[in-house]
Order: sequence, then structure tokens, then C-alpha cells
Amino acid sequence: MDKLLDVRDLVVNPQNPRTITDFMQDKLTQSILLSPWMHEVHPICVDSDFVIWSGNARCASFRNIMTMDADTVEDFLSQQTIFRDMTQDQQSKLIEHWLKWQENPLVPCRTLDDWSDEDKKELLVKDNLHAGEDDPEILRKHFDRDLISDFFGTVSWDLYDYGDKINDQGLEQNKNTLKKFKCGYVEFYITDNEFDMLSREAEKFREEHEGSLDGFLMHILDPDGSVTEARAAAKAAEEAAKTEEAERKAKKKSKKVKQEDDDQED
Repeated sequence: MDKLLDVRDLVVNPQNPRTITDFMQDKLTQSILLSPWMHEVHPICVDSDFVIWSGNARCASFRNIMTMDADTVEDFLSQQTIFRDMTQDQQSKLIEHWLKWQENPLVPCRTLDDWSDEDKKELLVKDNLHAGEDDPEILRKHFDRDLISDFFGTVSWDLYDYGDKINDQGLEQNKNTLKKFKCGYVEFYITDNEFDMLSREAEKFREEHEGSLDGFLMHILDPDGSVTEARAAAKAAEEAAKTEEAERKAKKKSKKVKQEDDDQED
């Protein structure tokens, strides 16, 4: 059954095998702040002892929100495009919602009273599995690229398109304009020319690798394999040095033991 429970009473599951980076935890916190209604349709799942079997990361975000003042709430929300596009009145109401929530921090929960331990463990593992794949063409046509970055924390190469799709409306094609390039959690600036070159190389690489971009960055950074080869050679030399040192110590120890045996015979 579903009920509202105080987030302070929930118990983080010590058996939870899932981990989350600080970056993605912040993204989750931003998402919760932006869409408080969403958790009514996706409640945290707990047992009769309030141990969490689905929603450990969400619980951590809720508890983080409990400690925020108005400025911090606004700082987190301001990283989301939807919030920045709101009117000042809408923004203020959303911030006020969370400040009021802090006074009585209830969160939607679903109790698993009738579930066996095996079923709960299965839920714990399967809850965050991503079995499918995103269709880049549908994302390009129906979703704004900035929103995708807000939702996922990153934007796939597949979603960059210089046609007249929804993502590129109003995009400046000035070749002297700097753009922010994001790879994982690392961001830096490149020019339009550099971005176009990378895009062409990515498309060529994908055609040559059955639609996959796995290994693309290594292809760019180490096109002739010399860097990889040098690293392999350095690693081999390091392993050889370790082996040589181990053999030297073994010989020294053996010599010492033999000397002790000879001394005992004398």
C-alpha cells in the first residue's frame, strides 16, 4: 500500500549494490526539486522496518534538500533549463514549496509487506537496470538538447544535428563562436570548425564500426596506436622490474637461510 512517511525515518539499505557519483546525485536532487509531483507516481519502496528496497539515492537527495536554505534550493534549480524558463512568480512558488516541505518532510512510499526477502533483493538489483537503448532520432525530433542534458547529465554525440530539427533552431553557425564540448563530466570549449571536424570523424567512425562509437575518443587521441603501444611497453617494463626485484629478494632470502643452516651445522 502507498503512504506518506517521514524521510528521516527511512533506513538506507546496507545491501544496496548501486553506487552513484556526486555529479549524478546532484542531478537527481535537481530533478526532485524541479518535479516534486513525479514521486507520487514513483514512490520509494520500503519494508515494515522502513528499510529502502527501491529509492536509496532518492532518499539521499530528499535528506540533502532538508538541509538547504532558500539560496541553495535556487542554486540547484537554476541549473535546470525548465526552471530558468519559468516566471519569477513560478520560481518563487517552487522554492517556497520546498521550504514548507522541510517543516514536515513526508515522501511517497510503497510498503512491501507481502514480499519475500528474495523478491525484495531482486527488486533492489533490477530497479535501476537500463535494458533498452535511447532512439537518437526520436530524441532529436521531440526533445530539446538542453533538456536532455538536464535529464541525463550528458548529451550523446548522436543528438548533435546541424539540420533544421528542433534542437538547432536559432543555433549560430558563426565559425568563430566558441562552443562548450562535454565528454563525460569534463567540459571545455571548442570552435565550430573543431566541432564540425569531430562530428564528421564521429560519423565516419560509426559507419566503420556498425553504428557504435565505443573507442572513438581513443581513435582520435591515439590514431596510430603509438600511445597505447608506449603505455603497454611501459607497463611491461614495470612488471619485468617487479619480477626481477622479487627474484632478487627470493635469492637473498634463500642465501640467508642457507647461511643460517651452515652456521647451525658448525
